[in-house]
Amino acid sequence: MKYIVIFLSIFISTSLMAADNTDQQLALEYATLTKMEDMVNTSLKETEQMLKNAPESEREKIHKILENSIGWNAIKSQLIELIVNLYTKEELTAYISFIKTPAGRSFNDKNTEFAKRYSAFLSENTQRAFKECCSQKK
Repeated sequence: MKYIVIFLSIFISTSLMAADNTDQQLALEYATLTKMEDMVNTSLKETEQMLKNAPESEREKIHKILENSIGWNAIKSQLIELIVNLYTKEELTAYISFIKTPAGRSFNDKNTEFAKRYSAFLSENTQRAFKECCSQKK
């Protein structure tokens, strides 16, 4: 009986670890195919654009702070974990299959372009709001 319990414990824990690894792999494939790294980098650049009037001596420091807090390497594991916790394996598998089709690639490319354009006008609107807010005399 003792050996059965040990065997079942090992079998169950190995199965759970394999499932977790599969989830992580699917999430990483999803992130790669949906070009999340590009979107994160675009978002980072747009955020830095808002600070273009900062003194030159401060820009590198600001870049490093942003890179370490919202850059791809800083948030990749959080994004993968978010994907794993938000989507089911079935959903990820279905989307990955779709994105590999011509229509799926086209849709994804347009989503990437949408995100870039959205980020650009959001940045412009934010800069305009800051300018309006900060230029008002008290």
